[in-house]
Amino acid sequence: MIYSSINGTLVPVADAHIKITDLTFRRAYGAFDFLRVSGGVPLFVDDHLERFERSASILGLSYPGYDSVKQQLEALLNANSTHGAGVQMFLTGGEPSDGYTPTNPNLVMLEVTPSSYPDHMYTNGVKLLAYDYQRDVPTAKSTNYFMAVYLHHQIKAAGAADALYHSAGYALETTRSNLFIVKDGALITPRDNILHGVSRKQILGVTAGLLATEERPVLLDDLWQADEAFVSSSTKGAMPDVQVDDKIIGSGKPGDVTKQVMSVFAAHLNAYIKQRTLQKV
Repeated sequence: MIYSSINGTLVPVADAHIKITDLTFRRAYGAFDFLRVSGGVPLFVDDHLERFERSASILGLSYPGYDSVKQQLEALLNANSTHGAGVQMFLTGGEPSDGYTPTNPNLVMLEVTPSSYPDHMYTNGVKLLAYDYQRDVPTAKSTNYFMAVYLHHQIKAAGAADALYHSAGYALETTRSNLFIVKDGALITPRDNILHGVSRKQILGVTAGLLATEERPVLLDDLWQADEAFVSSSTKGAMPDVQVDDKIIGSGKPGDVTKQVMSVFAAHLNAYIKQRTLQKV
């Protein structure tokens, strides 16, 4: 039996429900986060919970507290004997009498099977579809994935792996990932009007002593002239991007710096899992 968690109560997924008067159902307003679990270890859990709390604060939602959320997450993982999965966490808008004002949020956790990607996407790189759009309240991770879902068929029809949002001449992020470019050996990632991803943070940290790194506005022209590009996320890790629309990035193949980042990040991830596993023994 697979359990979900609703406000700290473990409920079989088949029996789980919240009221349809909840603001998240009625107005798509709520905070959201997702983390992977590997070998029973929730990956970079502190970063995810800190971001979840930050998103709630930005959206004006009452947060149950770091310790409470972490305890509820651990209880869910233990109940499901989770070893390799993903967990979606929702902090809903509650049930407002006026249909608009957030009140008494519900904290919902749901175990899911995370996305997986074939090896060729890493060895050959992928294509992105450029789309002129900036997410609402981009610094918060919210339940609003309207545009990502809306573009799904266009992305597939274009033979792309994802859509790259851009606005006012600036490259921003994809629907669920952060963007990096490489120019003259330096690692550069957009700074403003984006969600600061956990994998983005970890990559910047683990490469700081190896490469020159910059967080700054990235023009679309910077992307077109980049030597390499890749995206990062909890499910993708670091995934090379070799084309945007009909424009080829660099050589059109995953570059040496991207390969180095992929290798270093994978080693960092394995070390994190090993350390957290030993702490549990």
